[in-house]
Amino acid sequence: MLRGATEIPFKMKSVLRTTLAFGCIVSLAFTTTYDPKPGQYKGEIIQRSGKNLIGYVDLNGSDKEPWKNQKSVKFFTEDAAADGKVKGKEMQKFKPKDCAGYTFEGRTFDSRELSLDKVLTGIGMGKKGHFLEKLVDGKVELYKVYATPEELIGFVTEEDKIKHREECERIIENPDMIMEKDGDWYALGNSDLRDMIGDCETVLEKYHNGDYGFTPTNPDAETKVGKLIANASMMEKAREVLPEIIADYNSACGQ
Repeated sequence: MLRGATEIPFKMKSVLRTTLAFGCIVSLAFTTTYDPKPGQYKGEIIQRSGKNLIGYVDLNGSDKEPWKNQKSVKFFTEDAAADGKVKGKEMQKFKPKDCAGYTFEGRTFDSRELSLDKVLTGIGMGKKGHFLEKLVDGKVELYKVYATPEELIGFVTEEDKIKHREECERIIENPDMIMEKDGDWYALGNSDLRDMIGDCETVLEKYHNGDYGFTPTNPDAETKVGKLIANASMMEKAREVLPEIIADYNSACGQ
């Protein structure tokens, strides 16, 4: 021992070792971060009480099966993920009847009760809860929805698999656009868009003038087939700019 140095008592050394060890444990606890798995995102469950649950949403579907996101979603809190892993009992499942919706990364899914078949085709009975992805909020609300393909059950041939895959791809590439206004539902394709915006002169004028990049009718389409082709082309163009049209309506006449 160097002259003049003061020896640290044994009990004090023990306390220091314990303190340092505890400090390392605390430090590790606070630096542990959760690495989300594919399909898990920081988000919130929107409760009808107004007090949202903050944590992580675990999507039921994916880009290959987006229709599953309309049926249910799982959720776990940030506290549950604090140790870097989530136990099964810490994961909650929410159906449309259980909450007002969920949100993550700027995307919002509202819980709505309706007959999708009736809205999309005009034929259908019985309302059912769905999580619908909202594209535009306001007096007119615009949602994107996906039809659910039929499941492959029992003996399945290779041809069945090919047809099912093609059907899934078609649904993914062509989501339906549905709108809610004053409690009534409309679908782009089987409803005249003017039914939605007809009471807003500013937007209706832009619509008829072709200011949204397409004209409502094709004057050169005289035959029935020509009109069908023109209408299909118009619907495709309308789909692309529909969020802009609805946003304009809500801004100009949504009060």
